[in-house]
Amino acid sequence: MESIKLGSLQTGYDIAGSGPTIIWVSGGGGASADWGTYLAAFSDRYRSISFDNRGTSGTSCTQPLPWTIADMAHDTAELIEQLSDEPVVVVGHSMGAMIMLQLATDRPDLVRLGISLAGAARGDQGWVGDYMRAEIELRQRGQHLDPAFSAVHYAAMMYPAKVLQDQQMWNAIRQSLGSEAVAQNTEDTVIAQWQPCVEFNLAAKLPSVTVPLEVVCFSEDVCSPPAYSAQIAVLAPHARLHELEGMGHGSLFGHRPDEVAAFIRTLIDEHFAGTHHQPSVDQQPSSRLAF
Repeated sequence: MESIKLGSLQTGYDIAGSGPTIIWVSGGGGASADWGTYLAAFSDRYRSISFDNRGTSGTSCTQPLPWTIADMAHDTAELIEQLSDEPVVVVGHSMGAMIMLQLATDRPDLVRLGISLAGAARGDQGWVGDYMRAEIELRQRGQHLDPAFSAVHYAAMMYPAKVLQDQQMWNAIRQSLGSEAVAQNTEDTVIAQWQPCVEFNLAAKLPSVTVPLEVVCFSEDVCSPPAYSAQIAVLAPHARLHELEGMGHGSLFGHRPDEVAAFIRTLIDEHFAGTHHQPSVDQQPSSRLAF
């Protein structure tokens, strides 16, 4: 991992491959290393860069809390300006999808194509908004989750029931989510990163976004239900909606990463081949794909 200074943020980034640049933006509690499968899968044709968002363990930021998604989008803009001479593809997961949407709104000159994975146009909706507020309030009261409980707690939010009933997969997920480093990073980021998600609301601005968007949701996603992605696709005039069957919020990492990577590769290859279809403002296109 290499180090980079982005205004008030000192962070690390990973880079692989050569060709057109793809920026991979993590969700809340995520880290640059989570994208390793994707950097490897795209390195034959693309130059992939992942980085640690402000608040992630090991980063430092001189700007005091609270932060906003706009602050994180500004970090991403600085990263692009320092590491790329041309507009890039930006792929964001969960909070990272919010960052991508904010970046596409604020700095469309830097984004050639935006891909939202399990995103939302606003973060205060329904059960998910209440869930994030409850997590934040728990930490504000000085309470925390130990690694063993953290693994069980977050697995239920991240993966479909059919994954959790598979003992072999559950053993692997429990080991990953229950590691000291992952659990500590989650604790470090709940207030710093989840609060910006709760306050995020870009719904009124999405109709003016000019960047082409591929909006991908997962049929079994509890954290960011498919309806949230559908709202993005309806509001943004140059968006397509895709629903991947049998996957949950974390399936792109601990469940079926190779399949998700292959689908994203199809979208990006299509874009660079010039076969990406741009829907008109009044269209609401979608595709349902079963792997």
